[in-house]
Amino acid sequence: MRKLLLLTSLILLFVGIPAQAATVQYDETGRIVGALGVDVSGVRYDVLFLEGSCVSLASGCDESSDFVFQSSSQANAASWALINQVFIGGNLGPVDNTYGCDDPAYCGAVSAYWQDGTVGGSMASRQDQGGAIATGVSWFTLDSGYENLSSADYTYLTGAVWSVATVPVPAAAWLFGCGLLGLVLSSRPRPAATPV
Repeated sequence: MRKLLLLTSLILLFVGIPAQAATVQYDETGRIVGALGVDVSGVRYDVLFLEGSCVSLASGCDESSDFVFQSSSQANAASWALINQVFIGGNLGPVDNTYGCDDPAYCGAVSAYWQDGTVGGSMASRQDQGGAIATGVSWFTLDSGYENLSSADYTYLTGAVWSVATVPVPAAAWLFGCGLLGLVLSSRPRPAATPV
């Protein structure tokens, strides 16, 4: 019995907690405004879809600390995560159901990055092709044409503003309760063996 308890305890100790899918956030009209817990290369991020210039969305847009992603490959991974976890994962509604995208045929969410002194953008796009939704990722250097991602200028673009997600710490009562349960189960008196 003691070996079984030890084996069970070890298994439970090393069993991984199942992954949690991204939680998509909607406004009162049903448009996607962001997502919590988007997994980008093993790191969880929160993302908001906002309109505005690079200066307003990236705290000045003039130094590396203004950006979560420091390379095009990181931003591209984030764009693919948007497509796979936010746009496709249960959100196959119309293309223009994302905040900042008012064009019914095309929507691009731009994730900005800083690489070697250059500001770039990776765009997760969805396009309505006669009722079928096509997706893809492209990247570019942000020039004056893409600096302001407002509906007035670009009805098909929105800014994806990323931040590292906070990781919840398990409740102390839960941990304490598991420890007490293990202590109680391991110290219970064993019934005496009865002769046959």
